Amino acid sequence: MRQSLNHLFLLFALALCSLTAAANTTLTFGFEETIKSTILNEERIIYVSLPNGYKTNTSMRYPVLYTLDGKTHFKRVVGTVEWLSVSANMIPRHIVVAITNVNRFRDFTPTKPKSAGDRPAGGADKFIGFIGNELIPYIDKKYRTTPYRTLTGHSLGGLLTLHTLLTRPDMFKSYVAMSPFVRFDDNEIVNRGAKTLKSSSELNASFFMTLGNEPTLLPAYKQLESILSKQAPKGLKWESHVYDLETHMSTPSKTLHNALVSISLYAGWQLSPALIAKGVDAIKAHYHKLSVEMGAPAKPPQDSMNVLGYRLLGEKKIEESIKVFKYNIELYPQATNPYDSLADALEAAGKLTEAKAALEKAVKIATTNKTRNLAQLQAHLKDVTMKLTKL
Repeated sequence: MRQSLNHLFLLFALALCSLTAAANTTLTFGFEETIKSTILNEERIIYVSLPNGYKTNTSMRYPVLYTLDGKTHFKRVVGTVEWLSVSANMIPRHIVVAITNVNRFRDFTPTKPKSAGDRPAGGADKFIGFIGNELIPYIDKKYRTTPYRTLTGHSLGGLLTLHTLLTRPDMFKSYVAMSPFVRFDDNEIVNRGAKTLKSSSELNASFFMTLGNEPTLLPAYKQLESILSKQAPKGLKWESHVYDLETHMSTPSKTLHNALVSISLYAGWQLSPALIAKGVDAIKAHYHKLSVEMGAPAKPPQDSMNVLGYRLLGEKKIEESIKVFKYNIELYPQATNPYDSLADALEAAGKLTEAKAALEKAVKIATTNKTRNLAQLQAHLKDVTMKLTKL
C-alpha cells in the first residue's frame, strides 16, 4: 500500500511540475519600440505585432493597421485581426501598430476650445505629421508592408481619425472612427467637414463610423451622417451604424470587427457564392484585381476552393473540378490537400498516372513538413499505385 501511495505521490508531483512549467510559459503577441520624434520633440513608444508566418514567408508583404490609444486597444485589435485573418480567413493578415499616448488631449484635438484653459490642446495636425512623416516611413522601411493602411481611433481618437480623413485623406486607405467625439469644441469637426467634403471632387478612401447609446454625442453624429449622405465625394465609401446596445466604452470591439468585414474595407476578400457561380476564370480575375488594389497578393481561401472543386466533382463536372484543384495548387504550392484533392478528380477522370504523380508530390511535401496527414496520403498513393498495376 505504501509503495502504491508513494507512486501516486510521485505522479502527482510530476503533474504539478508540468502544470507549473506550463503556467510559466510566456505568450508573446507583440513587442515595444521607441521612436525619437523630431516633429513632436519627444520619444514615442509603439507596440508592433507581426502576423503569423511573417518570419517564414519572407516574400509576403502585409497591409498595416494603425490604432490610437495603443495601451488600451493593442491586445484587442491584435486578437480581432488575428481571428478574422487566420481563423475565419475573412480579411488579409496584417501588421498591427499601436501608438501609445504621451498627451492624449493635446495630440488628438484639432482645435483649442476656450474651455481648455491652460490645458495643451489643438496639436492634431502636428501629431498627424508625426504619423505621416516619421512613423509610417519608419514602419515601411523596417517591415514588409503594402501601401494599404488603416487608421482606427476611439472617442477623441475617433475625432483625430476623422480629422485625418479630412486633412490628409491619402495617408490611409481606410479610416475607422469608434464613438468619435464629434461634439468637441461646439461641433467644430462637423461644421468643417461640411465645407471640406463639399469642396472635394473625389476622395479615394473608406470611412466606417459608429456610435453607441450615447445621447450627448448623437445630435452632432447624426448631423455628420447627414452631411456624408448628401455630400460624400466620389470614391468615398462610407458606412455609419448606431449600436443601441453598446456604450461609449463597448463600441470599439464590435466596431472593429464589423468594419474589417464590411463592404467598405475588404469588399471581395471572401469568396462569395455569386463569384463561385461564375467559375474559376472569374475568380482568378477578381483576385488579381484585388491584389492590385491591395498592393499585395490576394487569393481565395484554400478550403473554399477545395469545397468548390469537390462540388463540381459531385456534379460530374470533372474537368472543371480538375481546373479548380490545379488553380488551388498554384495558390498554395506547399499545401498537401490541393494535391490530394486533385488526385481524386484525376482518378474520376481515369487519369491514374497523373493522380499518382500528384500524390507523390503531396507525400514529399508532407514528409518534409512532417504534416499530420502523411499516413493518409501514403495510403491514398498506395491505393492508386495498386490500381495502376492492375491495368
